[in-house]
Amino acid sequence: LDKAVRDLVEQKTNKRPAGPIRMICHLRYFGHNFNPATFYYCYDSTGTGVETIIVEIHNTPWGEVYCYVMDEAMSEGTKEEKRFRFPKAFHVSPFIDMTMDYDWAFSEPGETLTVHMVDLDRGEKLFEADLTLRRKEITGPNLALMLIKYPLMTVKVVAAIYWQALRLWVKGARFYTHPVKRT
Repeated sequence: LDKAVRDLVEQKTNKRPAGPIRMICHLRYFGHNFNPATFYYCYDSTGTGVETIIVEIHNTPWGEVYCYVMDEAMSEGTKEEKRFRFPKAFHVSPFIDMTMDYDWAFSEPGETLTVHMVDLDRGEKLFEADLTLRRKEITGPNLALMLIKYPLMTVKVVAAIYWQALRLWVKGARFYTHPVKRT
């Protein structure tokens, strides 16, 4: 995984990460795992600043994966909060067309971490998602507590995605065919 992340960043930015790489994702719960988005924070050689962020997106119904690679030079934000604006390049939801733009913001990881993701349709907010995390040491007792507090979390994530899709379909939301199947 380390080599794959470094190779991808080098391929996309012509710079190979020299420092540590930190990954934010769901753990496997009782043999099941699903991550709608996995975040990779690639640090500089000193290990003190994030140079590149990768967001690995999985589109649930099709089982495809796409990686957005965003380096420091693309950020419109600050060192403490990187901000990236760019056109959507990957079909994620059958209820959101490919003509969207993204506006994503990432705090510098520390005791807390925030990710703010917005889908824009001609400049108007269509969808918004936030992730706010607090750092905890990975220990046996902490992992056991997460299993007790959030049992079958990844199953719940998949179920929630399909539940929301059903609600949108019942409400008559427009359905966008996967771009590969469009004529």
